[in-house]
Amino acid sequence: SFLKSYTHLPLVLSLLALSACTMAPAYDRPALPVATSWPVDAPPASSQQLTWRELFRDPQLQQTIQLALDNNRDLRIAGLNVEQARASYRIQRSGSLPSLDASGSGTKSHDNTTGDSESYSASVGLGWELDLFGRLRSLNNAAKESFLATEADRDIPHREIYDIVR
Repeated sequence: SFLKSYTHLPLVLSLLALSACTMAPAYDRPALPVATSWPVDAPPASSQQLTWRELFRDPQLQQTIQLALDNNRDLRIAGLNVEQARASYRIQRSGSLPSLDASGSGTKSHDNTTGDSESYSASVGLGWELDLFGRLRSLNNAAKESFLATEADRDIPHREIYDIVR
């Protein structure tokens, strides 16, 4: 058996060691250009986030805001962008999974001299890309961060509508 043979052990160990390597640079988060604590006279932040209906209690204003939210093209585009980013992330993440390919074909022919002949073939393939230098991991992280950023951008039009109404 392949694993019982100790002649292949250095090859297997070196492949395992290389699979832990990454070429991606370590990310050091820069210091934030804001104060580390709240000013003393600032009101305390609420632990519960209010919805816009709780924030704006006037029924006519609520109806106007709801109309703006329902008919806002930017909000629809932002939602579609999130779905596109989510799909891209899933596609990228699937690259780190094994792939299975199968194909089959068949032919049937008739010849007056030799008679009928049939030929069938099938093939199955299994593949998996080793992430030797962290390329797949880095691409997965980039796709995930892009998805999270797009998801955060989806809320910007909501906040703009609230700011306009205020």
